[in-house]
Amino acid sequence: MPEKTNSLLEDSRKAELEKHRLEAISILDAFLSEENEKLEEQMRVYFRFSTLHDQGTQAAIYKYTVHDLQIAQQVDPRVAEQLSNLSVDLNQLDEQDPLRALKVMKIASRPATKREYQRQMEALAIYEKIDKQELSNYALIPRVNPPVRFTPDRESAARLARHNVQPDIDGKVDVLPMDFVDGEDLYKILCKAIIERWGGLSAEDLYHLNDLVELEDRALIILGEPRTAVGMNENEIYARHLRLQGKLLRRANEAGFRVPQQVIDKVARTLQLWKKEKFVHGDFHLRNLMLTGGYRAIKEGREVEPVIIDFGGEGSAGEDDSMLYMLRLINAEKGVTNAQEQASLRSMIRTLYAGPQKKYWDNLRLKFLEAKENHDMRHRLIVGLVSDVLQEGERGAAFVLDVVDAGLVSAEEVAQEFKNLLEENRLRAKAEAEISKIKGPAKKKYFQAHQKELTEYRRITQFHRISLIQERLLPELGQK
Repeated sequence: MPEKTNSLLEDSRKAELEKHRLEAISILDAFLSEENEKLEEQMRVYFRFSTLHDQGTQAAIYKYTVHDLQIAQQVDPRVAEQLSNLSVDLNQLDEQDPLRALKVMKIASRPATKREYQRQMEALAIYEKIDKQELSNYALIPRVNPPVRFTPDRESAARLARHNVQPDIDGKVDVLPMDFVDGEDLYKILCKAIIERWGGLSAEDLYHLNDLVELEDRALIILGEPRTAVGMNENEIYARHLRLQGKLLRRANEAGFRVPQQVIDKVARTLQLWKKEKFVHGDFHLRNLMLTGGYRAIKEGREVEPVIIDFGGEGSAGEDDSMLYMLRLINAEKGVTNAQEQASLRSMIRTLYAGPQKKYWDNLRLKFLEAKENHDMRHRLIVGLVSDVLQEGERGAAFVLDVVDAGLVSAEEVAQEFKNLLEENRLRAKAEAEISKIKGPAKKKYFQAHQKELTEYRRITQFHRISLIQERLLPELGQK
């Protein structure tokens, strides 16, 4: 009997603490929803005393904790007044308990910010149609407030700049107030999985490593990809993230990492519900699916919840479905190389990398028709397709397969060109290896004798392109 009493007291205590937490959140929401001249001043107070987290290419997150509010109420009397009116005792709450978050958009774009808010509100409205007892069967979606634009003070602007956030031309930044998600996105989690297996860091080390740039750098070495995105614009960086996903899925699977089944089930139910309601996320990929507790929770066998974030892109329902492909690929018992999973991966890649615009397709079709009786021109077009694979990797591979499926060129012709490329690469590599051993005048003589191999034959500069051609494209094209 005493145990039952203690349990009831504990539940009551938790309920009381949650009440205080929600009341504290309501204070933040009240200030953020105000439309008056004091809004910017209040925003600066919050920005100055909150914790800032880099969220990659799209945004930075300000996290508000009890400690932040305690400092803010000393600076802004109105905060203290609101806390008093609601009888919120911050001393009862955990100092690190996250109350709310402000998502600061790195690219200040009012239409994009407004679209994300509207799309997220639409997703939340769909959940309102469901029985509350059934909500636990679906992925979580953070609550969100209307977007706010304000001018950060010098201190806040400096902190934002360190996270690559630059104000718009009018000096303002776009902000979305929303629930703080205490977890990690699946992209980070998969990076940690392969780093633990092949990157020389322990799980304990990785629990405390949250810097996206460092995680990605370490993962890219394992994946055999360039480690820098210097010189890329936002769209190119985004495309780079997508291009890496196929490799990351395979290596995470090989590392023995598995996504908890209940996560996959909840995401699947959520997508089914969205289809029923004709709703599209628009930008659903590994960075936009978070798991509460992150990598540590999964390693320790604790229950995790999927949280879907960053709504409002221009993608299709097919892109939403691709996330389900990815989750299932990670958990594929036979690995990502068996025929069925290869087909899923190909579908995923095609969805992620939408084919060329209609005009481009029409131009390409006309070029192949013009080259029907012109062998040299046709060969140049096929060489161009091969170049797409060398330059774009997974994206180029998907494009080549689409061109073949469209009947613009035969699988045999493309496969033969890939074989020619591999042979030329082998001959050139052999010649380069030989010349590296030669010293003195003999080096020039060898170069002259093997000038064709060293100058005319194509060289595959990124070794993983070879496996892409040998392990995926040639089998897909019906060649061994």
